[in-house]
Amino acid sequence: MIVARPGPWRDALQAMLIEIPRIEMIHLASDAASGMRAAVALCPDLVVLDTDQPGGWEWTVAHKLKAACPHARSLVLTNEFPDPEHPGTVPVDAVLLKGCSATVLFEALESLLPEQRRDPQRENEKAPQIEEVMRPKHN
Repeated sequence: MIVARPGPWRDALQAMLIEIPRIEMIHLASDAASGMRAAVALCPDLVVLDTDQPGGWEWTVAHKLKAACPHARSLVLTNEFPDPEHPGTVPVDAVLLKGCSATVLFEALESLLPEQRRDPQRENEKAPQIEEVMRPKHN
């Protein structure tokens, strides 16, 4: 799952995830609220959180995700590392600075995924399915 605003950055993350054979489905959420709701409901193996939104929401999403789905792994892409004086308060499996090399990002993504491979019956599929998680509409 990718939680990031639509645009070139999210498209690049999606393209990178498509290249990892263990990925079967990519859920896309464009804001913190839909990302948090979907992550807790879907319990994905991996959630990539882009911090390009105000409010420190990525840490809230990560806390709720770990509480609801302890097996889920999370990667936060940020412009600055969290407060080093409180390392135990960051419930994520990896934090990378935006601007890191594509190789570093790709290796981090691969290392966070479980070891299982795609279902052999789905081996002929060229790419994982992609599903946009939508914000509920209010009347």
